[in-house]
Amino acid sequence: RQAEDVDAKEDSKYGKGKRGSDLPEELQRREERLEKIRQARLELEAETAAVAARERLQKAAEAEEAAQNASEEDRKKLSNKADRDREKAEVATELAMEKAELAGLEPPDLEPLESDQMPRRGLAHQADGTPTPKTQRNHRSAEGCAYTDPESHIFKGNGEMVQGHNCQAVVDGDHQVIVAVGVSNQAPDVEHLEPMLERTIANTGAIPKTFIADAGYWSEDNAELCTDAQTDPHIATGRQKHGQPPPCTKGRIPKDLGPKERMARKLRTIKGREIYAKRKTIPEPVFGQTKEGRGLRRFLMRGLEKVNGRCGARPTTSSSYSASKGNRPQEQWEGCRAHQRESPRRSAVDDADQVAVLRLDLWLRSRFGTGDRLLEGLTDKLHHHPSKLPQFPAHLEWIP
Repeated sequence: RQAEDVDAKEDSKYGKGKRGSDLPEELQRREERLEKIRQARLELEAETAAVAARERLQKAAEAEEAAQNASEEDRKKLSNKADRDREKAEVATELAMEKAELAGLEPPDLEPLESDQMPRRGLAHQADGTPTPKTQRNHRSAEGCAYTDPESHIFKGNGEMVQGHNCQAVVDGDHQVIVAVGVSNQAPDVEHLEPMLERTIANTGAIPKTFIADAGYWSEDNAELCTDAQTDPHIATGRQKHGQPPPCTKGRIPKDLGPKERMARKLRTIKGREIYAKRKTIPEPVFGQTKEGRGLRRFLMRGLEKVNGRCGARPTTSSSYSASKGNRPQEQWEGCRAHQRESPRRSAVDDADQVAVLRLDLWLRSRFGTGDRLLEGLTDKLHHHPSKLPQFPAHLEWIP
């Protein structure tokens, strides 16, 4: 009797005679599987060709700028080099357009990014734009597969491989107000510091007094970028072993120290250690509240644009609820990232900000057409408690 009940439940869930582990219909035949593999290969080649074209165009632009700023003696030599780089960029651009058309994709966007735009995914490729043997790209082969978002990527996090996105946030140090958010499918954090700093300044209308970031964001260009923006950078240059005392920093700063050594020395001073130690108490609780308190560990939508909107909803409502009580960002700022999984999972919502979350969720549904039913049943809250809907402050109002 028990076996018959189990069979009946499985038949109602998966269909008569199906086990739930069967291949989708479009992959059950050998010819169709081969066709899917060919299509996945074409899409992979199209994306790597676009990445190579962007790199060629950037290199050509840099060569032309170097030729214009060169002296009379070197200008001719650099101009010839710039012409060669431009020819290679044009060939790579034509190849990227052909590959995209062959794969049935839209023409790739090869224009350079603005300073506040999140970095694009850079897939490994050979000199001619073809993929390397280790290049990976998620392919949407069928509905119901575990990973179905081509715009997500593989990340390393907490000793495991995560298929998802790189979520960034900048947090105010006085009240833990999230002042800037962003999502990309590019794994290295170092490329995210510039757009996150630009978004922070644009959202708040103020320049941070201090900007703290971990070792993943370190580069000489990022340190110089913060200095040019008139904010004091405190960026770790490497990991220190637990329990190992830092080297002594007494005496004058040696004149032969490079930018990395100077930054490391600044973080070893008493004031530098005190400032950088706040990194553990500024952004980490925010991500902990988002992941553990609200259960936002997996996205329920596909596509980078929709994921970006969904990721911005929770931090914005959290910050808005805090800001509505009088909190305002002041001096200390911290950049942080977290890898969010792509696969969905239902979660609960805190009562404290559920009305504000509902407001954003309804807007996301109307704009992106998402089928997210995460906040279903909260409509009565809005009708019974309209006065609890917090007002979004001007520097956080990004909803049209």
